[in-house]
Amino acid sequence: MISKNLLYLIVGIMFACVLIFLTCFYSMNKNFDVSYKKNLQIQANFISAYISDEKARLYLEATSIADSSMMRSFFHEYTRQSYDNLVSYIEETYDVNITVIVDEQGVVLFGGEALPEGYKVSVDLMVKALGGKAVSDIVNFKKNGISICAAAPIIIDKKIVGALMIGDLLKTNNLVDKIKMLANIDMTVFDGDTRISTTILQNGQRAIGTRLENYEHIIDIVDKKTVYNDDVDILGVPYKAIYWPLLNNASDRVGLLFLGNRQDEARQRIVYSSLVCFIISGIISVLICLFSIYFFNGIVNPLKERSITDNLTGVLNRHGIESLFNIAFRRCNGTGCFILVDLDNFKDINDTLGHSAGDQVLKRTARELKTFFRHSDVVGRFGGDEFIVYAPDLIDYKIIRDKIRDLVKLLRYGYNLDGNDTLFVTASIGIAICPKDGTTYRALLHKADLALYEIKETGRNGYGFFGEGRSY
Repeated sequence: MISKNLLYLIVGIMFACVLIFLTCFYSMNKNFDVSYKKNLQIQANFISAYISDEKARLYLEATSIADSSMMRSFFHEYTRQSYDNLVSYIEETYDVNITVIVDEQGVVLFGGEALPEGYKVSVDLMVKALGGKAVSDIVNFKKNGISICAAAPIIIDKKIVGALMIGDLLKTNNLVDKIKMLANIDMTVFDGDTRISTTILQNGQRAIGTRLENYEHIIDIVDKKTVYNDDVDILGVPYKAIYWPLLNNASDRVGLLFLGNRQDEARQRIVYSSLVCFIISGIISVLICLFSIYFFNGIVNPLKERSITDNLTGVLNRHGIESLFNIAFRRCNGTGCFILVDLDNFKDINDTLGHSAGDQVLKRTARELKTFFRHSDVVGRFGGDEFIVYAPDLIDYKIIRDKIRDLVKLLRYGYNLDGNDTLFVTASIGIAICPKDGTTYRALLHKADLALYEIKETGRNGYGFFGEGRSY
């Protein structure tokens, strides 16, 4: 059963979830441009780092190939067929699509699609490789476009006999697709003013070779500020975009990276992100509510119940009696009957039959009192063999007399001793009426105790109201 306070808690948490959703939506929408620019710059940094990793990978591959025994054997044989086999081996084994081999003079022996055969190279990487260095960089081939390449010298018998360059073309879509997959962002590489690779789809096909609008203006800004954020129109679709310079090792700009998201998709992400915040908040709220129900019903309430319950009899203990009396007393506007019950001859039960029998008597007395009185009445064990009952709204003397007379008969127990003797346990009962005899727990307890004392003094096994002596 969910309490009213817990229901208020649930409603309050759900209201907070809605407030979180509206706050997220307002904040994201208000700061859309600023946050998106930062996001695109983060993506640009990520791509730059990725390209650097690719360069390092190619550098290691070019170095290992140039130093391999297979490379040396191919060069010793010095036949065209050997070059073909070597290129096939490199491209199949190392998953690269640029392979250029030059002799010690820098003349291209095999250039694939990058450089024509017989051409004396002027590519900086190959010049450095012929000088004995293994290097990697971004290379802009006139025919093939921007590429990530590495080059290394080929040394046989401690002599540089040529150089090898391998690489991946950025105009192939491997890098672009990987960025799209990892970063969920559109990426394009521009060589000059021409798009050479893109993930933007037009009628299911890549839009390749389109020109960059306002190219001179963008290049001017990029050269001055390094980065250019703008709203651009691509193939009739508005984009949030950033242009990022693509630099080689000499910090020369060899191209541009375009990163962007469609504005409609970006706006949808705001709503989506806000809904995610709302759903997460809702799930957390439900978990909090379930935990609250479990905590209060499964832990707090049992602990609270144990703290106010008598361990032996299961009725209220002294602390519980006073706590529930105060609650019931306020609800009935301070009226009712306060009853103090004391078992006669209880000490004889403990002495004769043992404490176990005495415990059974106390349990039976508590059970009879709980059954005899109303569910709304407060029933508890005050201590020892004394019990207290507070019956709210019960102030009619005739009804109380009839009820207590029946109670006295109900609490008269007989226990067989050794032989044919029987030991009877009876009850003496003192009664105080509120508000006539008191308006506090302590005052009523005192008056009921005085009435009980008079019953004890006049023969026990009976009841009486405060100030009136024994009743018959």
